[in-house]
Amino acid sequence: MEGDLKEAVKKDEQKLANLKGKDQKMKDAKSDEARKAGRAMKIEKRMEKKEDREYAKNHALMAHDITTIKTAIESVKKGDMKALASAQKALMHSMEAMKSSTGDFLHFLQLSEWTQADSKAKDCPYCKAQCLESCHNNGNTFMACMQSCASVGN
Repeated sequence: MEGDLKEAVKKDEQKLANLKGKDQKMKDAKSDEARKAGRAMKIEKRMEKKEDREYAKNHALMAHDITTIKTAIESVKKGDMKALASAQKALMHSMEAMKSSTGDFLHFLQLSEWTQADSKAKDCPYCKAQCLESCHNNGNTFMACMQSCASVGN
């Protein structure tokens, strides 16, 4: 009887040891999952901050461009060439900043082509548009008009 009792106690102690081991494994797994979740939250917060900074930067750049364009429009209406040149310079600077930050970003492509400082022959898009319109109204195709109006406004 005493042997059976010792054997039962021994089995119970083994069960208890197994349960303690399983409990420890569950605690480890739970803490590991909590650590992974905490790490994921930190990474997510960093990504959110990065996106917020990038948005704020782009928003400020666009707001500056909008005010510069409004200034340029007003200076064209008033005939103030100094203000227009200043606005052009600010937009060129903005365009260069966009190009440098995003690589091959094409920002204000037409404006860039038309306002190149080193270009001696500046195109007049309005003149080209008038030429294309009158040529097309005369019954020619757009392709033929584009060839005939290529040098207009230079």
